[in-house]
Amino acid sequence: MTDDTHTLELGSMFGQHRILRLLGRGGMGEVYEVEHELTGKRHALKLLSSEVMEVPGALERFEREAKVMARLEHPGIVRVDFAGEDSGRHWLRMELMPGREVSGRSVVTLEDYVATKGGRLPESEVKALLSEILDALGHAHGKSLVHRDLKPANVLFDGDRVKIADFGLVNAAGAEWMDTQVRSTVINQDDEDTLIDGSGTGSRSRAIMGTYAYMSPEQRKGQPADARSDLYAVGLMTFRMLTGEETP
Repeated sequence: MTDDTHTLELGSMFGQHRILRLLGRGGMGEVYEVEHELTGKRHALKLLSSEVMEVPGALERFEREAKVMARLEHPGIVRVDFAGEDSGRHWLRMELMPGREVSGRSVVTLEDYVATKGGRLPESEVKALLSEILDALGHAHGKSLVHRDLKPANVLFDGDRVKIADFGLVNAAGAEWMDTQVRSTVINQDDEDTLIDGSGTGSRSRAIMGTYAYMSPEQRKGQPADARSDLYAVGLMTFRMLTGEETP
């Protein structure tokens, strides 16, 4: 499995958006900070991998999930406001998360935040973060929407608050495709490819390993996931934040 080679050139136009910088690279594509040429407003644009969209039924699932994500409004969920296709590539446009300042630098993901704080967080802070995460999950689960890929790299900071990103993307790709990618990566992993790098230099294999680390037992067996699978992932995230240790 190789990284998607269709990286957009910084400063170029992609549809009506100017590419400003690469924010991150995950198992299903890349995320860029972009600026709309007419409004001047900045967004995060997730460019889905061509490999993902070539999976049978992916386009139909993507269109269906994009509509669901666009209707999902909650202060603890990253808002998706537009989706489209340009130059044969499909994308989702999301609100841009500013991150949180820690020791003079801005961190965006919960993964990076915990690492910056020394690998573990005080119990009181973990409880506060969990309250926000569980409130957002409860809202989504109430609409019968399961994340299926909940992990610290998908929890983003908007100042002091956190928001969950990427609801519905696993559904768009198809659970079978994700299961194949995870199994392939786990078999072929090296010692250093374990987690996504929020700085934008991470690889797809690191992102997939991040997915594997927080997968519920039924997902690891290739069985259907439901709301309980998300809660299992939250439990593993809690263990990591409190102990600083790898998930059991």
